[in-house]
Amino acid sequence: INVYSNWIDTDLFKPITNTKKYDNRILAIGKLEKQKNYPLIFNAIEDSSFTLDIIGSGEMEEELRELAIKLKINVNFLGSFKNDQLPTKYNQYPIYVLTSIAEGNPKTLLEAMACECAVIGTNVAGINNIVRDGKNGILVEPENPEELSNAIIKLLDNPSLRDNLGSAGYDFVQKECNCISMAKNHLKLYQNILDNIQNKY
Repeated sequence: INVYSNWIDTDLFKPITNTKKYDNRILAIGKLEKQKNYPLIFNAIEDSSFTLDIIGSGEMEEELRELAIKLKINVNFLGSFKNDQLPTKYNQYPIYVLTSIAEGNPKTLLEAMACECAVIGTNVAGINNIVRDGKNGILVEPENPEELSNAIIKLLDNPSLRDNLGSAGYDFVQKECNCISMAKNHLKLYQNILDNIQNKY
């Protein structure tokens, strides 16, 4: 079995120099649905000055708006953006958070890493095979808002750690998930199959 990651356009999703980043804002992107586990982030930023900006829409929007009011937290629902508008958004944020309870191979995570965002993800399949805890991002448990809160504080208080994790994430995507590397991997796979067939016959 050969497993390959999604690929992304690394000519589009990349660091943008001289972009001013927010000081205490967090970005999340995804459909507003149960799988994305947004209440974990909401509870993690309760009693803090952090602002969460969410790009996406979905059936849980009204429920999440009510939860934000109940918890008295700063959440902006930004709606949907075209894909080619997202690189500018990623580059404005010091941290990207993905708190899903399950994932396949999330392209938003790869896009954020390609833009050198420091990423926090939940320790679930689909995320933990991309994020290496402490090396190219931080992993937290999907039911532990305190752990997520601590991770956010740790990154916001430590610019050098953010930079190191962001650079490592960028290197990972460049090596494993860009279009050229994926094309080479597929070509190598097909060549191996052809070689095996020829050796048999």
